[in-house]
Amino acid sequence: ADVLDDRVAGLDQISSQAVRWPQANLWYLYGSKFLQWISDVYGPDTMRAVAAEYSSTLAPFQINRVVRRITGRTYEELFDGFTADLRRKTAATVAAVEARGLREGTRVTFHGRQLAYPIFVPPVGRARAGRRELVYFKNDGHDRPGLAELRAGWREGRPVALLVFYRALSVAGTLEAVDTMIAALAARGFNVAAAHVRALREPFAIDWLGGLIGEITPDVIVNATSFAATSSAEPRAPGVLERADCPILQVAFAGIEEAEWRAAARGLGPRDLAMNVALPEIDGRIFTRAVAFKAAARFDETTQCGIVVPRIAPDRVAFVADLARNWADLRRTPPQDRRIALVLANYPNRDGRIGNGVGLDTPASAASILRMLGEAGYAVADAPTDGAALMARMTSRVTNDLGSITRPGDADLSLAVYREAFAALPEAARTAITARWGRPEDDPFVAGGQFRLAVHRFGNVAVAVQPARGYNIDPKASYHDPALPPPHAYLAFHIWLARDFGAQALVHVGKHGNLEWLPGKAVSPSAACFPEVCAGPLPQLYPFIVNDPGEGTQAKRRIGAVIVDHLTPPLTRAESYGPLKRLEALVDEYYDAAGGDPRRLRLLSRQILDLVRDIGLDSDAGIDKGDSDDKALEKLDAYLCDLKEMQIRDGLHIFGVAPEGRLLMDLTVALAGAFE
Repeated sequence: ADVLDDRVAGLDQISSQAVRWPQANLWYLYGSKFLQWISDVYGPDTMRAVAAEYSSTLAPFQINRVVRRITGRTYEELFDGFTADLRRKTAATVAAVEARGLREGTRVTFHGRQLAYPIFVPPVGRARAGRRELVYFKNDGHDRPGLAELRAGWREGRPVALLVFYRALSVAGTLEAVDTMIAALAARGFNVAAAHVRALREPFAIDWLGGLIGEITPDVIVNATSFAATSSAEPRAPGVLERADCPILQVAFAGIEEAEWRAAARGLGPRDLAMNVALPEIDGRIFTRAVAFKAAARFDETTQCGIVVPRIAPDRVAFVADLARNWADLRRTPPQDRRIALVLANYPNRDGRIGNGVGLDTPASAASILRMLGEAGYAVADAPTDGAALMARMTSRVTNDLGSITRPGDADLSLAVYREAFAALPEAARTAITARWGRPEDDPFVAGGQFRLAVHRFGNVAVAVQPARGYNIDPKASYHDPALPPPHAYLAFHIWLARDFGAQALVHVGKHGNLEWLPGKAVSPSAACFPEVCAGPLPQLYPFIVNDPGEGTQAKRRIGAVIVDHLTPPLTRAESYGPLKRLEALVDEYYDAAGGDPRRLRLLSRQILDLVRDIGLDSDAGIDKGDSDDKALEKLDAYLCDLKEMQIRDGLHIFGVAPEGRLLMDLTVALAGAFE
């Protein structure tokens, strides 16, 4: 590139601090070629002889004298010969390219100091003199195809997947995991583009990937780079991948061996958790699975090092490819044809506890979601327009109540279909379910050879009660039990969603359901982990209260849920009531009387402290038995002020509905006070 630009670096530039791109890399780029040229021209032992003689001289700074004794020329003369030979070879390359014909190209980037012709561009192929650009070339025998050639192999109308991975894998030639991921995506009907970068935060990557994304408009991005493209310590700015406005699925080429992952209940180790899960979450990526694991390939005799490569886990690659296709299908399906399921938690398993999201009016929120879906063009048929009507519909039919099995319902799954699907599950999952719950036909929700499901159909949208995690056991203890496998009816519901209903997305309405708490690995489940056994590669969305990110993280990392934060209930001041209001009035009267009649102060003091002890408030206020009356009253006054100003919930939040009037004012004041 420097020869074509007629700006070959001088010997002084490559032997001191370089001030132009690529700075210190000039030493290595030119130095390695220069020394190789000397060896080619004067023999392979030349530089060894120079080093040996120079190291044995007593007087320093005689490097030119030494090299001249061995080659007959100084370093300046040698460098002139090297650059002359470099120009001759470049001229021959240019002539060969021009004789073959210019290659078709599309300019992708237009600026950036790292874009100084990383690949050969003939002068007539440059867009403008003096401007450096990166050109994607059509392949004509070179080993790097360009966008035009890539698109020539695409099929019209297929969704586009972009795979992003680290450049180091390409440099090292350890591309098995990348190639397998590309093949899996292509096998599921994607037009696939793959790009490697050093880091997503580099200006070059931002510029180049941004141009590529604009060219191909991907339907889904599968990202195999670690860390975040943004920083939590800086103002939030969209990363380059977010320009695509499509789902970004995060995969991990794990830094542990596959056997370690399979044996560990936690799944991935701390390093992978930080680099490939937690930090990418800052960018809002959807964590999926680890698809490759560290493995020793061979021992290299030359370097005396073990060569470590990312080795694929085929079933994990298949899962991610299926999930990518499902997200792309959801994106491309017209709203009126999309099939969406809403699931409402039921904890404990009583009809009066259906839809018990924390801080959320779940029935009203589900009705609000149904209304918004209808307004967006989804087929919701005769869906209820308010929470009360929705609950009346749901509680009049099959629920988790064991006595509801005789009620009418909108969905059943035959035992024959269930057994077929059950037989396809991993053996470990089948064994665990059968050992704990017996045969499918003995499940209490089977009647007449059918699983009776708590599902309600409204056009292409289904609203369901989340199945119980067990029967005749403590519902509170079972809800978060990390070892309790789900019963047959639980699995039957998810089989129905996938096979009969054809769900394209599952929306968990409110904190929180129990799918993400089923037995299995904490991060990056395997095929035998129950969250995956039940849900499979189905896109999951989760409206979740904003002030509980911890439990929301469980859903993100175990079922790949997209968390949609919702507001807390409106907050207002607690104020005082009952005996506390009477107590506050006495304290106010006491301070109003201060400086007046001492006898009245003593009377009020006695009344206040007697009332405090009667209602047991003395310990809450931190009043000790040895405190004087004045000290006790001082502590009580501070406690009452704090108690009165405490923020409490005023009702429940409705998803998609902002608080209004007094509630909006109180919430704004509460939020402002939180940042004081």
